[in-house]
Amino acid sequence: MLTVESNNCILDGPDGDFSAVVRDVLLRIRATLPDVCRVAVASYDKYDDVLKTFAASTVNHDPLDFHQACLQDIPTLMAMAEKRTYRIVHDLRDYGDQNSTHTKTLVANGLLSSASLPIHQGDELLGFVFFNSGAVGAFAGYVESILPVYATLLSMAYQKYRQSVQILQGALATACSFARLRDDETSSHLARMSRYARLIAWGLRRKHGIDQEFVENIYQFSPLHDIGKVGVPDRILLKPGPLVGDELEIMRSHVAAGEDIINTMITDFGLQSLTGINVLHNIVCSHHERWDGRGYPLGLEGDGIPIEARIVAVADVFDALTSKRPYKDAWTVEDAFDLLQKESGYHFDPQCVDALIASKDAAIAIKEKYAA
Repeated sequence: MLTVESNNCILDGPDGDFSAVVRDVLLRIRATLPDVCRVAVASYDKYDDVLKTFAASTVNHDPLDFHQACLQDIPTLMAMAEKRTYRIVHDLRDYGDQNSTHTKTLVANGLLSSASLPIHQGDELLGFVFFNSGAVGAFAGYVESILPVYATLLSMAYQKYRQSVQILQGALATACSFARLRDDETSSHLARMSRYARLIAWGLRRKHGIDQEFVENIYQFSPLHDIGKVGVPDRILLKPGPLVGDELEIMRSHVAAGEDIINTMITDFGLQSLTGINVLHNIVCSHHERWDGRGYPLGLEGDGIPIEARIVAVADVFDALTSKRPYKDAWTVEDAFDLLQKESGYHFDPQCVDALIASKDAAIAIKEKYAA
């Protein structure tokens, strides 16, 4: 009989790495069931109705690396989520969803059977767990009764990760609210810029070896980039004109203040091992650095600036340019792109600028969907 250990390793992974949990599960399964060659967790974004591969472990290259699809286009998964039941497909070539991109890709890469289970937190759908094998009928018999145990462990680990992220985001968002951080940091601005950041990260994934979990960490933590502005006086934060003298230095102090805030909250809530916490730290501390080394607070230059901070810098400025403010009208997307290109290699990482411009249609769709 296959046994499953519910210990800290499988639930937490080393240093809070959720991808390590997925890898651990695959290794444990393959010790008894060598035909199983892929384990994946897909996250569900209810606001965009998008299901995205969040973390996966495979014997070879993952055929669904960075795959995403609208859940409403996958009725079998929708039905499974509604019924809160798992699904076994013994031969994907004869399955009802055989014409879907997801199924076609699996079959084309020799993955012929699957097992799936939805992840819920209360009434909220968080995503799905997927197991795949190159053998037909690999999940028949007693295996069918064992896989839900592993799926449940992955669900627990993912829920734990999500809860930790939500605790941190909620605490920081509350701090922003009490400090009356507003106007240029509206919820619509944060929704747009975080999605622009994800677009850029997606475009850079192959050049920089960025994995799926890293992309989602950038998306989740980028709205917190200016958390330190909670300590900036309104007379400076909301000033319609350019800052002068000491005003500029006070504004720039928000980076150090942001670092203090996140470090305090990470310690107070015991989130030191949270996956991607270094991504949050780098975004908060380095998103005002410049490619040419003339930024602040440390004057970092080029690749010395963390990639997540370079991504957020482009996403943030693009949204600021294309949004209406009390002191300016919104720029057109074309004019904003022109400015980004002019500053490419000076203020901004050229690859980040190119990645956003290459996703122009998607950027426009985000701008229209999350208009203020």
